[in-house]
Amino acid sequence: MDNNLSRIQNAVAHAPSISGIKIVGIDGPSGSGKSTLAGKLAFLLKAPVIQIDDFVSWNDFSGWWPRLEAQVLDPLLRRQPAVYQQRDWESDEFGVFLNGTVGAGKTTVAGCIGRILRQKAVAHAIIDLDSIRQAWPAPPSDRFNHELEMVNLASLVENYADAGVEAFVLAGVIEDATEIPRYRKALGGRPLKVCRITADESVLRTRLNARHQNDPDGLLWHLNRAIELENILVKQSLDDFMVDSSDKSADVVAREVLELAARQERSGFSHLPHLPA
Repeated sequence: MDNNLSRIQNAVAHAPSISGIKIVGIDGPSGSGKSTLAGKLAFLLKAPVIQIDDFVSWNDFSGWWPRLEAQVLDPLLRRQPAVYQQRDWESDEFGVFLNGTVGAGKTTVAGCIGRILRQKAVAHAIIDLDSIRQAWPAPPSDRFNHELEMVNLASLVENYADAGVEAFVLAGVIEDATEIPRYRKALGGRPLKVCRITADESVLRTRLNARHQNDPDGLLWHLNRAIELENILVKQSLDDFMVDSSDKSADVVAREVLELAARQERSGFSHLPHLPA
């Protein structure tokens, strides 16, 4: 990092200025250290850091450049102060569905996304779908109480929305693409992105062994279910994008989920292009 800082600092020092200013752009994938590098470089150069996150909205992933240009770049190039409004996280509405097999890390990643949203002052709710369908006995035709889950989810969303929540992070399983519109309806029509969290089979086995170390019967069931469900999800291929959690911390995966959701909308490769982003 120190060597990179020195090289960048030297390059900036020798770069020509435009209207007396120099702009340094830092790009890279999630978890690559962009914010850390920007902070250290800004300290050395005595320069402010402008986060593109402050211009991107969940309701408008692709329209951030005009505001950056109008509120930051144009004034600076005219040698005028740049004043801009940070993104209005509190008015954003969106939903993220973390899909994946048993042991993929969906619930843990959901909790990390929640911490990120709290830091951004986003009114949000984390809903573990497994927890809202726990009832016995389940109907013979619905062994996982899916219909009960959908009814409960709609009620929860309505209650959360009445309390001011506008962002929803769901952790669960979608095995059939026809269920996606039902989840969107349960979210009150909010935009919904489906991300499949994946992990290598060896990682899944390690996680499940740790989770069920005192429950051999439960371990066997979950190991079999993990393989069964992974095969179903691979075959269905219904997710908007995927993130591999095999060798990453849950915090890194959470940030990657949020970044890829925004990037996918900007690239126009949504599985559901007719929906508002």
